[in-house]
Amino acid sequence: MGCSENGGVALNFEENPLCLLHRFLLMHRHSPIYYSKLYRDFCSLDVLAPREVVYFYERHEKAISELDFKEYFDILVEYVEALYHCESYESHMLMAEVVIETSICNNIVLHRGEDIYQKMLFRKACSHYHLGAFRRSGVILRQLCRMRPETVSYKKMLVRSGRMEIGETMQNVRAATIFCFLLATLVTLAEVLVIRNFYTDFQQTTEYTRLGLFSAGILGLLYRYVDMYRSQVIEWEDFAVVSENQSNPDNRF
Repeated sequence: MGCSENGGVALNFEENPLCLLHRFLLMHRHSPIYYSKLYRDFCSLDVLAPREVVYFYERHEKAISELDFKEYFDILVEYVEALYHCESYESHMLMAEVVIETSICNNIVLHRGEDIYQKMLFRKACSHYHLGAFRRSGVILRQLCRMRPETVSYKKMLVRSGRMEIGETMQNVRAATIFCFLLATLVTLAEVLVIRNFYTDFQQTTEYTRLGLFSAGILGLLYRYVDMYRSQVIEWEDFAVVSENQSNPDNRF
């Protein structure tokens, strides 16, 4: 290895390859980190304006996909976060899967000090919650609570999602019960006005139908309320308590 006429360093390829590699690294150890112009433009965006982030990504999506992987992944993660804050929950869940798969394929655990896998899963659960898919949200949140039982936000969101699921189920039960009672009322009117006067042969069958509808409505309502309290309220809240005990060994019995 020698010096060039302009004072630079010239490589002598007849030297030992290991020496060449060592000297090359010494030459470039103080080289500044280079970021592409597109990445610098993205970093200049206002982080409190998620719509700007979404617009920027969707306008430069092809160019972003061709960036260095680190730059691409940084922008992708910020774009997914911006989708969530813009309340584009369906698009957010779709792109969150992309981040999760990319992080797994490239063995990325932490991104800017956060567990990227758990972060994306939690955001995805929240998106399901905002879209009214409380059961799907609960499934993801249970998984997260098993992974990190000491995380309070996971447990709170799990209980919250469970209660919303109960409320949704109660509405369905109430609607089905009202339908049974209305149908039973119509059968009763038909029995009084028509069956007893013109079709007496069907009177007994009509009475059985009316009683069956009333009984089904009442029994179904009672059963669902009892079953929901037993299998859902206790399940969701006890799961949060169990998770807390797992994170604090001194509290275990």
